[in-house]
Amino acid sequence: MKTMIEITPFSTHTYLSDLDITGLVDVVRKQQSLDRDGVQISNCGGWQSPSMGVGVLPEFDSIIKNIQELLEPIYAEYGVASRPILKNYWFNVNNQHNYNTAHTHPGSVFSAVLYLEVPEHSGNLILLRSDNQQAYVIATTSTPKTQMKFTVETYPGMLVAFPAHVPHYVEQNRSTQDRISVAFNFKWPIPFMKTQYDYWKEDHDRVMAEMSAMAV
Repeated sequence: MKTMIEITPFSTHTYLSDLDITGLVDVVRKQQSLDRDGVQISNCGGWQSPSMGVGVLPEFDSIIKNIQELLEPIYAEYGVASRPILKNYWFNVNNQHNYNTAHTHPGSVFSAVLYLEVPEHSGNLILLRSDNQQAYVIATTSTPKTQMKFTVETYPGMLVAFPAHVPHYVEQNRSTQDRISVAFNFKWPIPFMKTQYDYWKEDHDRVMAEMSAMAV
């Protein structure tokens, strides 16, 4: 009996690394003491700092540079011909029972999370499928091809990077200790650089012009 050859037209990639986080928890705690209210975006409870950029906290500038160097070859694989540019970063402190709802990061190419403190049972990072397969495939058993979510079990010093369009959330902190992380967004490097959309629009406009000419 003949068998079918499998190809994978599309896939979602996630990247892992380790970074030196010495002294960074103290920096986060200091910022939290200066701004107790923080902001609320995807976080349900806990504390999230306002958005920051390069140069705001010197202790994080070297971390940003390290992540840029790690992402640079990945950007090249995605067809982005320049070094990653930081869009923003912020701190997350999830207390007991706190969590983050599912969300994406519009306006960015890649997002990354660096974990500073991860007590046991403090909640994992969950990545969700970004397609609509569940509306078409009713699987009786979850497999790598049908799973709707992927769990990233994190630890202090771990860096996780993924495409910014991938929906994700953070599970509830079921410990009595704080879970601390730093989130980063990296954007398109050059505002006037052509993107896939630009090329698509050029082809679309050309085809429409040809069809209009044929109709005359």
